[in-house]
Formats: sequence, structure tokens, C-alpha cells
Amino acid sequence: MNTVAFALTGLCSAWTLLGTLSVIRATRGQRLPESVARRVEDPLFTNPDRGQAGSERAGRARDLPPVSVLKPLCGKDAGLADNLESFFLQDHPNLELVFGVQRPDDPAIGVVQALAARYPQVATKLVIHPGSGAINPKVDNLLGMLPHASHDLLLISDSNVRAPAHYVSEMVETLLADPRNGLVTNLFAGTGENGLGSALENVQLNGFCAAGSALPTLLGDALVIGKSMLFSRQVFEALGGFRRVADVLAEDYVMGKLFQHGGYRVRIAPTVLDNVTCGMTVRGFVQRQQRWAMLRSRLRPAAQLACN
Repeated sequence: MNTVAFALTGLCSAWTLLGTLSVIRATRGQRLPESVARRVEDPLFTNPDRGQAGSERAGRARDLPPVSVLKPLCGKDAGLADNLESFFLQDHPNLELVFGVQRPDDPAIGVVQALAARYPQVATKLVIHPGSGAINPKVDNLLGMLPHASHDLLLISDSNVRAPAHYVSEMVETLLADPRNGLVTNLFAGTGENGLGSALENVQLNGFCAAGSALPTLLGDALVIGKSMLFSRQVFEALGGFRRVADVLAEDYVMGKLFQHGGYRVRIAPTVLDNVTCGMTVRGFVQRQQRWAMLRSRLRPAAQLACN
């Protein structure tokens, strides 16, 4: 019995250490938070060459290819307006925002319309469609939005994601850094908890989920978090496209595997995004974890057994 206990303790310790090192490695090179960056760029903290470096960065940004950001929506989540506004404030010079809902009375419509009116300089499309019959509701929404996306580079981003201004540019830079890269994703930090259920959810996101995504992905066994995915539409269509994941629950996991098995690399961009978690009850947290445990038991039964 002692041998088993020691073995389990060693396994858990190794997982914790390797997971922590993987998160550190994946986020190395993360850009400074905007509040800190503004302070660093102040003349009191910089040298005379700083202005030239800033111009060079701006020039590189102008050379980035255009991006269509796909934001599937359903209902008005807590903090939705602030989450969506962070995408209207991106520094990428050529992007369009495509929002999709499947009901004409969805309360998210008003939020999008208000932001589009506030930021008329940002190319924005609001797609209201009945869906296409896919079993996976998120993919069903994406399939209705896809014909309205103008660009080859597609960035899928969930409604509860809040991103810094450099997010889209950094994603594109990461994808283009190596021609073997096929898909770029991010790690997430749960924020905004306003109760025990939300706090428990954020602990799970910031611990197990971050390490569980970073470690296998860095080792070449892609485990993608679908809250943030950038890829070439042309490449993805050649691998089967959204129709290939229309009737599976873990579409993000399967998409990562499609790119991996197609000979492409899955990369984690350095910036950790905010996953805003508000209003979740303890019961909701337990039900969510039950669903994820069911998924893990089917996708990675040995890993799930070890975690239990």
C-alpha cells in the first residue's frame, strides 16, 4: 500500500512540476500588460532610440495579412460588452469582426450593434442565421457565419474572452513564424469570479487546464483550447473543414488533431488571455466538470484514470 501511495505521490508531483514548467515555457516572451507597457514607453524610462523601434513595430503590423475574427454568440454573458469591446480595440491594421447568433431575439445582438455604432472604423458584420443542422451548437453557429468571412486567416474566439490590444497581431505573427505552423491557440487565466462556483471554475482553468494543454502541446501531442484558434481557412478546408467536426462534441480537440495528423504544428501564443467567469453556481461547476470528465475518459482514458 505504501508503494502505491509513494508512486501516486511521485506521479502527482511530476505532473505538477512538468505542468508548471510547460506553462512557463509556453508563455515565455509574453508582452507586457498595456498599463505597464505605457509606463515603459514613457520617455523617462526609455532611450532616444525607442521611437524608432516603435515605428518599426508599427511597420511590421501594417504588413500582416488580414484576419476574420469569428465570434459565435448565444445570450448575454456577464461582462459581454467589455469582452467584445476588447476586439474593437485591437491594433491589427486589417481585421473584420464577424458575430453570429441563431435567434433574432438574442440579447447579444443589441450589445454588438451598440459597439459597432461606437467604433464605425472597425469592419463589423452581424450574422443572424437559423443554423445548418450540425449537432455541435458552436460549429453550427460557425458554419452559418463562415460565408460572411472575407479573409483566409480565421480566428475563432469565444464570447467570454477578453484580450489585450496586441492579441490578434501576436497570433498572426506566431502563425507566420514558421511555415510548418498550422494552428495557434492560447492559454487562459480565469478572472472575474463573483462566487464560489466561479472561483472553483477559475482554479480549474488556471491550474489543471493550463498545464494539461501546455504540456502535451509542447511535446507535439496537440491539445487545443477552442476559446482561441487561428488558422488558414484554405488549409483547414483541405483537412476536412468545419463539416468534419460538425457532429463531435470536442471540436477543438479534433481540430488540433486534424492539423497535427496533417503534418502541421500546433503552437501556443505567449499571451495568456482572460477568461471572464461570472455567475457560475457550485452546481453549474460540478455539472461542467462532469461533462469534461466524460470527454477526457473517452479521449484519454489512461490520463483520466491517473487523475482520479
